[in-house]
Amino acid sequence: MIRCDRLIDQRAAIAAPLCAVLLAWLAPAPAVAQPQLSWSAAVEIDPVLALNGVSCASDARCVAVDEHGQALLSADPVTNSWSAPQAIDSGHPLLSVSCAPASTLCVAADGDGRVLVSDSAGAQWSEPLDVDGTNAIGGVACASTALCVAVDGNGDAIVSGTPGVAATSSWSVHAIDSGHVLTGVSCALGLPCVAVDSEGRGLTSADPGEGAWAPIRALHAAAGAGLTAVACAGELPPTPAPPGLCVAVGEAGEALASGDPAAGGSASWGTTPLEIGPLTAVSCQAAGLCVAVDESGGVYAGDGPTTTPSWTPRGSIDAPHKLTGVSCVAEGLCVAVDNVGHALVARVPPPILTTTPPEPVSVAETAASLSGTVDTNDATLSSCRFEYGTSEAYGQSVPCPTLLAGSANQPVSFFLTGLTPNVTYDYRVVAVSASGEARTANATFKTPSPPLVQPHPSIGGIPAPGQRLTCKSGVSGAGASSATLTYAWLRDTRAISGASGSTYVVGGADISHHLQCRVTATNAGGSASAASAFVTVPAGGLGSISETQVGTQRVAR
Repeated sequence: MIRCDRLIDQRAAIAAPLCAVLLAWLAPAPAVAQPQLSWSAAVEIDPVLALNGVSCASDARCVAVDEHGQALLSADPVTNSWSAPQAIDSGHPLLSVSCAPASTLCVAADGDGRVLVSDSAGAQWSEPLDVDGTNAIGGVACASTALCVAVDGNGDAIVSGTPGVAATSSWSVHAIDSGHVLTGVSCALGLPCVAVDSEGRGLTSADPGEGAWAPIRALHAAAGAGLTAVACAGELPPTPAPPGLCVAVGEAGEALASGDPAAGGSASWGTTPLEIGPLTAVSCQAAGLCVAVDESGGVYAGDGPTTTPSWTPRGSIDAPHKLTGVSCVAEGLCVAVDNVGHALVARVPPPILTTTPPEPVSVAETAASLSGTVDTNDATLSSCRFEYGTSEAYGQSVPCPTLLAGSANQPVSFFLTGLTPNVTYDYRVVAVSASGEARTANATFKTPSPPLVQPHPSIGGIPAPGQRLTCKSGVSGAGASSATLTYAWLRDTRAISGASGSTYVVGGADISHHLQCRVTATNAGGSASAASAFVTVPAGGLGSISETQVGTQRVAR
C-alpha cells in the first residue's frame, strides 16, 4: 500500500508519479466551506495500553476506554487533561463507549457480552451487567437516557430503554444480522438507528426496542470490504436541511454518506473514496462537522456530508499509530484516541462574520433593515446579536432571529425600529461559540431626514380689544406629528414683544392696526415659517365689527 504523504525511502522517486495520479483521481470536489481543524500534539494518557474508544457528551466531558477494562475521564478535554485510568472491568477489554448528549449517562461495552453504566458522566461506574452471553460487543450508541443500542459479533442488537439505572437496567437481544459481525451502530435523536457489519452492509431501525430492523439497500461498501464504523447526527433547532446525516466508513477507505437517513431502508447513500487504506472510526455532529480517522494516524474532515459529500484530508496527525476512536461535539471540539494510549484534541475556530451595507430603500426615517453573514465554522453558537448606537460605543443590541449551525455564509438580518431621523448609526454583528467571540468591523448607516413641514397659518376670533385670537398652524401631512411649532404675533409686520403663544388677547395698542400670526414648524428635515393674512382691529370696538376684517398691510412708523 502506498501512502503518498509518507514516502520516506529511496523508492519515493518511483512512487511519486503514481501518487500524483491516485491523488488526482481520489480528490473530492471542493466544498462550499471546509471545516478548519488544528490538532494538538498527541498526549499520553494511558501508558502502553491501547485505547479502543472515546465519547464526549460535551466540550466539558469525555470518556475513553482501553483494552484492560479501564476508563479515563476528562472534565477539560479542551486542554487534553485526563484522569488516571480507573479499573472498572478488570480482565476484560472494553471495546466501545457512548455518552448520551446533554446528560450524565455513559455506557461502556466489553469483549465478553457485558456493559457498564455511569450515571455521573464517567466519574463512577456500575458493576458489569451480563447482557449478551459471551459475545463481544463491538459498538454501543446512546441517543438519550431512554435509548442505548449495542451490537455484537453474532449479528445481534442489544437494546435498553432504561440504561441509566444500572440496578434495574433491562436489555433485550434481537437477531438482526445473523451470522455476521456487526462492527458499529449509531443512534441520534430524530433519526433511526443505523448499524453496519464486516461485510459492508447496513441496517436501520426506527424502533430498535421491538427488534424491527431493515436492510439499507443503497448502503454497500466496496466489494469484499467491511464497514468499521457509522455516525449519525440528528436535527439541530431550527431544523436544518437536510434533516440529519449519517456517515459510514470502511476498510476500503470509503466514506458512505446519507443526507436523508430518516428514509430508513430506502435512504440514498453516496460514496466518496478518502484513501487507499482502512478507516477506523467516524464522528458527526449536528452543526455539520464530520471527522473520520484511519489506521495510520490520518484524519479527514467533512463539512455537512450528504449524498455528495466533500471531504478534506488533514494529513497525518498521529503517524504511525492507529487511531481507534474519534468523538466530535456540537461546540466544535473533536477528540481522537489511538492504540498506544494517546489522545489528540482539535477545536474549530471562532465564527467568521460580515456585515452587508443597507440598501437605501431599506433605511427609513425611524427604521432600518440590517443584514450580514455568519459562518459558524461548524460549531453551535451560544449567542448572535446586532449591536448598534449613535457611536462605536453602541449601547443597544438585538439578537439574531435564530442561533445558526453549520458552516458556509448564512444570512442574518434584523429590522430595527424606533430610530431617530437624520442620525448616523454605528453597528456590527457579534457571534459567540465555544471557540471564542467574533465581531465585524464597525459599519454605519444614516437615517434620512423627514420632509419639511409647511405651515399655513390663519387667525380665528374677533379682532377687538379684550378678545382672544387663536393662531391655527395649518400643519398637516407627513411629519406633522413630529414637528415642533413656535408662534409669533405681529402688529403691522413687526413682532409684538412677549406675544409667542398660539393665542393673543387684543389690546388698546392694536386699535386701527393690522395683526398677523407667524408659525415656524421644525423637524429633523429643517424649519419652515409662514405668516397668516392680516386682520384689522377697528377703532369703533365690537359694535363696529360685523366680521373679521382683513386689511391692507401697513408698516408702523
